[in-house]
Amino acid sequence: MENQTLITALELASQGVFVYWLYPGSKTPPEGGEHNATTDTGIIRQWFNERPSANLGVNLKLSGLAVIDIDRHNRTTDGVNNWQKYLLDNDLAHILDTYIENTPRAGFHIFYKTSQVFPKADITLIPGVELLTDKVMMAPSYIDDYHRNYSPQFEKRQKLVLNDIQELPSQIIGLTNQPQKASKREEYTPSGYSWIGQLLDEMCQGASIGSRHTWLCHIMGKLKSARPKDGNSIWKLLNFANRNCDNPLPEQEIEQIFNGLINK
Repeated sequence: MENQTLITALELASQGVFVYWLYPGSKTPPEGGEHNATTDTGIIRQWFNERPSANLGVNLKLSGLAVIDIDRHNRTTDGVNNWQKYLLDNDLAHILDTYIENTPRAGFHIFYKTSQVFPKADITLIPGVELLTDKVMMAPSYIDDYHRNYSPQFEKRQKLVLNDIQELPSQIIGLTNQPQKASKREEYTPSGYSWIGQLLDEMCQGASIGSRHTWLCHIMGKLKSARPKDGNSIWKLLNFANRNCDNPLPEQEIEQIFNGLINK
């Protein structure tokens, strides 16, 4: 049986990417850790042949790489949602056309080339999003705590190929010099992001089956607070929000929400 971690490590080393091993099922490296990273294929073969279940690490600094690490580790900080808002607000969706990995906790690692020297190893960009400049764990590493692997996100990019990934965008380098401050709710707020803009975003997100009624009452209250000229606008927008739910409520229930709140 082929050792996929060894194969990946050798492919990376052939491109000048410095790799090292970590203990199986964990993020823990041996003594020396990323400082022992190498491109020497003999050493790499010895490491992973002796430890076929070892995880794979990359020394980013030596390899001329940086990684945007997007996490949603708790209920108050959703880095995925915050990064999406940031990219849309700054017209940067195109910078996702690079190698990306899924992480075991439903986050992402986005890889870029860079020759930039950074003052710190991990730099907070916005809540839930960091720029890693020192080291990173890579697919096909497996984490016992979550029973999941790191894995490539896109079919067209199943491995890290240096010639096929983007340079770290200048906008992101600029962001490292002026880190965003987290709000109390740990959300990224786009520049010029208005109350009505937030409401429109919420209406488009919809709600899951167990929370539709409560969420639509919340949306109804916000729509009413906007004080449109007549209730017909509220009715249409409430129905629009309902259609974005996983399984929209029947019209009769929407009428109950609308009639119950419109005159309060």
